Order: sequence, then C-alpha cells, then structure tokens
Amino acid sequence: RDLLAEKQRVVSGVQRFKAQPTMFGRAPSMWVETNEKQNAREYMEDTHDVFKAISGDTSINAFGVFDGHGGDKASKFCSKKMLPTLDSNMQTSAQRAAPEAALRKTMQDTAATFDKFAGLGRWHDGTTAI
Repeated sequence: RDLLAEKQRVVSGVQRFKAQPTMFGRAPSMWVETNEKQNAREYMEDTHDVFKAISGDTSINAFGVFDGHGGDKASKFCSKKMLPTLDSNMQTSAQRAAPEAALRKTMQDTAATFDKFAGLGRWHDGTTAI
C-alpha cells in the first residue's frame, strides 16, 4: 500500500459571487475555485481566503493564498485576518487609488499582530502570503 496516497487529501470548492449591477446595467459575475492538497503531512498547513467587494466596491476583490511553514497557526491566522484588514485599510478613495501602500500596511499590521500571539504561544511556524 502507498502511504503517500493514503495520507493525501484534496479539498475543492467553487463559489459564484453575484455583484451589484454596474452603471451599464449588467452585474458582473465571477467564479472562484479552490483546491488544497495535503500530501504526506499529518495535517494541512496551507490556507486561503477570498474577499469580495473590498470597501463595498464590487470591482475590487482580493484573494489570499497562505503557504504554511512548520505548522498551520500562521497561515490560519493570516487567512482570517489579512483580507479583512486590507478591506479596512482601503476605506477611502485615496487608499483605493494606492492599493500597493494599503497592501504593504496590511501585511505589516498582520505580521505585527501575529508576532504578538506567536510570542505568547511560543509558536515557531510561519507563512508565505501571495
């Protein structure tokens, strides 16, 4: 028997977002599909998040992929906190006009908050955010 095949887990899902009609009368739609593959690890370290309509603007959507390293705490934390923080950091039109600055601030804020929790819990894992 192949132990790798026994421990492999795949989770998939498809979501369809319904947006508000635009000034041209058509509501854009978008399909998002996710797929996770655990392979031989005892648990899944990777996570993702989809955030539609940043600051209520249906033309701005955010997607996050968080590749866990040495555990799943950092990737789970980021998948719950990063995109809502980005939404908060893009509330004004000036912030939406400079999304790179809002994203940079979001990543810095999320990392600083996680570092506090990681220090308290003596966590040693991390994540790469895409």
